[in-house]
Amino acid sequence: MAIDYSVNGTCIFLTDIDGSIEYLYFSEYASDKNNKNCIPVDKTEPTLKRVDKIAEAIEEVFKENGVNLLVLESASYSSSNKNDDFKDGYAIIRFLSRRYNVPYIQVPPVSLKLFLTGNSKAEKEDMRQAIINEFNID
Repeated sequence: MAIDYSVNGTCIFLTDIDGSIEYLYFSEYASDKNNKNCIPVDKTEPTLKRVDKIAEAIEEVFKENGVNLLVLESASYSSSNKNDDFKDGYAIIRFLSRRYNVPYIQVPPVSLKLFLTGNSKAEKEDMRQAIINEFNID
């Protein structure tokens, strides 16, 4: 399981041993609302409510899928995402990984972006599209 965490646009990717991938993501964008893999996020909701919704979905994934490794995108050092909400979300994810005995590793964003797109400054949508293209996800 891989998680790209953000209070407004978290993505969860699941893969099994044969390489098949399923994904689930949270989005505030109306264009995503009809996607079966999207859990809508209302940016006007209090942050704690959004973090709770994300934590509940992650816990459900842990319970239902027998996850054996969690890969987290770490916060970049130049990121403005070093706020308390971001840190709280990561703390919840790490807590859940311990609760379900799932080891985790953190990978710097630049490494992921270079690996998937060849561009260290790729945007979230570029990353999502690269994964969809690479793994033939509908």
